[in-house]
Amino acid sequence: IRDVEAIRDQIGGLRAVAPINQSSQTVISGGQSRQSSIIGSGADYLVAQDWTLADGRGFLASEERGGQAVCLVGETVRLRLFGSTPAVGQTIRVGNVACEVIGVLAKKGQSGMGNDQDDVVMMPLKVFQRRIGGSTDVSSIMLSAENGVSTAKVQADVERLLRERRKIVAGRDDDFTVNDMTQMAATLTGTT
Repeated sequence: IRDVEAIRDQIGGLRAVAPINQSSQTVISGGQSRQSSIIGSGADYLVAQDWTLADGRGFLASEERGGQAVCLVGETVRLRLFGSTPAVGQTIRVGNVACEVIGVLAKKGQSGMGNDQDDVVMMPLKVFQRRIGGSTDVSSIMLSAENGVSTAKVQADVERLLRERRKIVAGRDDDFTVNDMTQMAATLTGTT
């Protein structure tokens, strides 16, 4: 998490910095259950993913800081667990964690790799770390550059900062990877 804070403080041109942890868990409501992707992050994740809410609200800063058990559900989870009943205000169980649904994510559909992006439950990172992940680790950090800012420059700045913070000397391999999704998207478009 100290790397996340350093990136926020020292890298210019960023619109969002979202630490992420992820897992697959059984999600239960009433008599319905399903295995879904669980994301521990914060409000910046929605900004970085250009994801809006179809219903309800996002996380409050106090919920993120305090690690309150609230969550946002994707459209697939909403439909499978609640059908035509409104999801906001309901309680679901994510693994062993009772979680109040405060919002429903707008439908995204399948990713370029064929994954159902709407089969997701998102909760504040601290709740995920304490109650699902069992550690304070961050598995990845998603960044979003401001419009007009070179993603190649942001990538180089982040690589330089992380090498410095982790005391990686010249000639040694990085113990992290920074991927530029615009380059990956161009490669995928060229391939398909």
